[in-house]
Amino acid sequence: MVEARILKGFRDSLPLDEIRRDEMISKIKSVFSSFGYAPIDTPCLEYEDVLLSKSAGETEKQIYSFEDNGKRKVALRFDLTVPFARFVAMYAHKNIELPFKRYHIAKVWRGEKSQHGRYREFYQCDVDTVGSDSFKSDAEIIEVIISALTKLNVGSFEMHISHRGILKALLESLNLSDKQTEILRLLDKIDKIGKEGVEKELLELLGDKSAIDKLLKFASFKEKGDKLSDIDFIKNSLNLENTDALLSLKNIYESLSYDAKKHIVVDFSITRGLDYYTGFVFETFLTNVKGVGSISSGGRYDNLTGLFMKEKITGVGGSIGLDRLISALDTSESNVKGTSDLYVVPEKDISVDVEFIKRIRENGLRVDVAPSEKKNNQVYRYAEVNHIPYVLFYSEGSFMLKTITTRKEEKFTSLMDVEKRLILCEI
Repeated sequence: MVEARILKGFRDSLPLDEIRRDEMISKIKSVFSSFGYAPIDTPCLEYEDVLLSKSAGETEKQIYSFEDNGKRKVALRFDLTVPFARFVAMYAHKNIELPFKRYHIAKVWRGEKSQHGRYREFYQCDVDTVGSDSFKSDAEIIEVIISALTKLNVGSFEMHISHRGILKALLESLNLSDKQTEILRLLDKIDKIGKEGVEKELLELLGDKSAIDKLLKFASFKEKGDKLSDIDFIKNSLNLENTDALLSLKNIYESLSYDAKKHIVVDFSITRGLDYYTGFVFETFLTNVKGVGSISSGGRYDNLTGLFMKEKITGVGGSIGLDRLISALDTSESNVKGTSDLYVVPEKDISVDVEFIKRIRENGLRVDVAPSEKKNNQVYRYAEVNHIPYVLFYSEGSFMLKTITTRKEEKFTSLMDVEKRLILCEI
């Protein structure tokens, strides 16, 4: 007999978990579509060289790759952005027109260390615009992500924004441009290994304490978004010479709505470790929940599609990490939606009126009908496990509606009265 077990970093999804996820996805989709983004889908499997075309180092170590029966080297997608770049290269100017705005909600796989809120198989909810280099497209990505998180009622959160061009300008002034990729990856690890850990690794890489002090001072800069109105303050604080990227970040911020601006923090430690980001970048954090990490991230990738086509197509996008978000939010029973709204239990040898059930369902209630008579303790157990709020005990000419949480009973003599009462139930 084979032991029933599951791979580390992977999970089964029980009915109540899946219902909650479906609800959240539905809300996210409604926000994405309200901004004019269209849904797409791509295969779970891609050619390995396609996925690794703009990735190396840590990403290459994390992908699940293998040789299929046709001796092709393939891999499971580790994010939704690189497959999207391949998608754009194949269909731009044919089946899609630019600028093209898309959203994609699907599973991705990464063989990284699993921990609370961080899994090897998880959902991403991506939203992107390609074919526009306007800072207004960057601002819209911020707006749509903040709107989605607000609709999900995640509580207090902050979106930390930065621009890779600012660090690039600093590296140029320190004559470290040739080590930009390594430095980006190390600064991106501050939250994981701490400032001291990053300093130690930077010393091994650079050996220049003065340059490292300037890099760490840069990465420690964290202010409310309105500080972008004072470019000189930031420039002088960090001894920056080139402020083009700062001005770009300022334009993005000033294009935001008042409600979005309330969530913005300027944080130069945000560098995004993936190689394809070239400009504005962001990470989003719940302020009342610690130890979860970023729940949403993204940025501008001006030349991602250049890997697959001669034409340079710019892009900007964001992603919500759904599974990490779910693990961080309140999961108390009062917030869990059940598998059904009503459980109908007939007496022995009594057939339930199918037209009555049909009408109730047409009124928007989810109805679960027991196939046979059940003992009361079985009924209550079933309703409680599945978080079904109401049970209707169904007999000939007599009907009892029971509220499970309070055990309140209401008796009726006609199905019409039951129907009226059910429609009034606040489910």
